[in-house]
Amino acid sequence: KDIKANIATGLGQTKEFKTVAILIKLLNDDSWNVCQNSVNSLVQKGDQVIEPLVDALKTANYNAAFWITKVFSRIGTKGIDVLKMFLKFKNPNVRILVCEALGDTNLEEAIKPLLQCLKDEHWAVRQNAVEALSKHGSKVVEPLIFFACTEKSDISGLIPFSGKSGIRRLLRLSSSCSMKNAKPGFLLLNISGIPVLNGQSSRSSVP
Repeated sequence: KDIKANIATGLGQTKEFKTVAILIKLLNDDSWNVCQNSVNSLVQKGDQVIEPLVDALKTANYNAAFWITKVFSRIGTKGIDVLKMFLKFKNPNVRILVCEALGDTNLEEAIKPLLQCLKDEHWAVRQNAVEALSKHGSKVVEPLIFFACTEKSDISGLIPFSGKSGIRRLLRLSSSCSMKNAKPGFLLLNISGIPVLNGQSSRSSVP
């Protein structure tokens, strides 16, 4: 396995396109090191891996799909564009993996598609979208508030944010947002244990 892992690393050093297909096959290896090294090598190759990976993801098993989405999460906005496309995939397991990958990237472009996943028909997709959004930290507060204000769907969720500044920002935004589409008593968010009902915190102030 060490030899195969080293080969995967070495293939990342060459620019030859034919090595892309080899690395994609290695993403289905039963060794974590082999798969991780293959991901690293594919990322190094840049945009040339996008089309072959898209084709591979269409028929990949769960293990290979997991690693393919990891590659897309690391190749910038073009990778996010591909992940967004696969959020329309019928298999919910693929959509779950896409949510996880969108949570791995620190790009703000990943937030909007994750918000849309809060409306997915499959509960596991919605749950993974919540977890992925939480990885983006305070950057997601504003988009989430305005998304909640404009959507009629029940997008209740538990979104953990750390820090008092994030709570203050949420309450400031929620107070300026019309909640006409939210249901009475609608639990919009729970941030650091503070429930927000229809834009009002259960506490009178935040220390």
